[in-house]
Amino acid sequence: MRRSNRPLIFVGVLLAVLAFFGVFLLSSGGVGSPAGSPTAHPAVAVVIAKADIPLGSVISADMLDAANKDATLVAADVVTEPRKIVGLRIRQAVLQGQVLEASMFHAEGVASNEELLRNLESGFRAMAVQVDQVTGVGTFIEPGDHVDVVLALEETDSKFPQVGPGCPPDAPLLLDQCLNSTSIKVLVQDSKVLGTILPPTPEKQAAISMIVLLQLRPQEVELVRFAQLDGNLSLVLRATADAGTAPTDTTGITLSELVRAHIVLPPNLITPSGVQRAP
Repeated sequence: MRRSNRPLIFVGVLLAVLAFFGVFLLSSGGVGSPAGSPTAHPAVAVVIAKADIPLGSVISADMLDAANKDATLVAADVVTEPRKIVGLRIRQAVLQGQVLEASMFHAEGVASNEELLRNLESGFRAMAVQVDQVTGVGTFIEPGDHVDVVLALEETDSKFPQVGPGCPPDAPLLLDQCLNSTSIKVLVQDSKVLGTILPPTPEKQAAISMIVLLQLRPQEVELVRFAQLDGNLSLVLRATADAGTAPTDTTGITLSELVRAHIVLPPNLITPSGVQRAP
């Protein structure tokens, strides 16, 4: 009886050993796979930066390269075709080899210290300017854009009619001192936008303001700060092709200039002798 049980015991031990090795192979990736090798994932063709791309650059084909990446490791909005982004302005700095994503071409309205310092060029300063939907191009300004800063200086809040204190009773209608000193001038040209900050809630976004962080030279900082104290600032968006071009000479505009050179109807002049009407 004892001898007859030995074959059964041997078969049981053999089956246990085989089961152990079977479990080991399955946990190691299966038969024919090296021990510890990961399960293969599908690859996706993506667009990457051939070299570092600074903030605000307009993408051209020679800036781009292609690569295959693990589909599970790339963002859902990854760029897969160069033609979809050629000609667009990038809204953040990109490093060589970095995978490009659609979100990089649209700002989120929040600037970080890291992005600000990375994008600020040597010799320049970062300065904040508050604008609204009228003075800030409808709050469509985004990081990487180039803007001009426009100054408006007004003597009083009431522009029409207005008379200067030195206007004599029999003064000619278009005498400079008889018209108010409201003045408009392009103060700074071709300033790069380093970032934008929108109010924290959607309700406030639609109502009022946005903070725009400008890259300015030290002298321009003084001009803009003075304008913030004694005037009103507006930002105007430059065309993509105009970024980096030479400044355009402008003459500025005053009420007297509007009346004299641009044929704007003059206001009624209030003088000590009464109201003088335009001829």
